[in-house]
Parts: sequence; structure tokens; C-alpha cells
Amino acid sequence: MAMLNCRSLSAVWKQGELAAEADKLNLAAIGIQEHLIQCIEAVKYRDLGGEWQFIHSSAGNGGVGLLLNPRVYSALDSVTTISQRMSKFTFSTNCSKLWPKLVIHVCYSPMSASH
Repeated sequence: MAMLNCRSLSAVWKQGELAAEADKLNLAAIGIQEHLIQCIEAVKYRDLGGEWQFIHSSAGNGGVGLLLNPRVYSALDSVTTISQRMSKFTFSTNCSKLWPKLVIHVCYSPMSASH
């Protein structure tokens, strides 16, 4: 698991580059802040190639999302957009009695100069 304040992921080539680097580093997931990608859906699912999925909300004030490798994406149960700066990702696990769900929150805290 990694976190990245990317400062813009709106260019398609940047999305593919990020997925390729995550795959090369053998990462499972990357929390993304400030992706700056606009969408009309409450939650948008994007295939970035190599079966990597980027799940995000619209970027009203930067935007947050989670980049997932194929194995982790297959365990994704739900995505809840709490605000433009916070999303909740819930995953099923193999340890249903001890640890039935894994929840990851991806948040973005603005700088003091932003609104």
C-alpha cells in the first residue's frame, strides 16, 4: 500500500505510467490525492491497462481515489464517496471470522491557502 499526492492525473499518459510503475514495484494499492480528473459519476472506475483499476470521485477540490492491482480489485466490495476529499473502500477478506472486512479511507487535506 502506498499513498501519492500526484498533483494531476488528468492526462491519460500519466495514468498509464502510474499503473506501469505500480506494477513494476509490485504494489497492491495506491491511495491517490489531487488527481484533478472531472467526472459526472459519483464513483468512476477506470481501467488503466494491465488490469489495474483506478476508482475515484470527481475532482471538485483535487479529488481522491485508489489505484488497485487486479487481485486486490477482485476483493473490492464497495466504494463510498464521503466528500470530494474523502472516499471509503471496503474489501472482503479470506478471514471472515476474525477480520470480515478491510476498510481503507483515502483522504486529502487541503493546504491553508485553498478553499
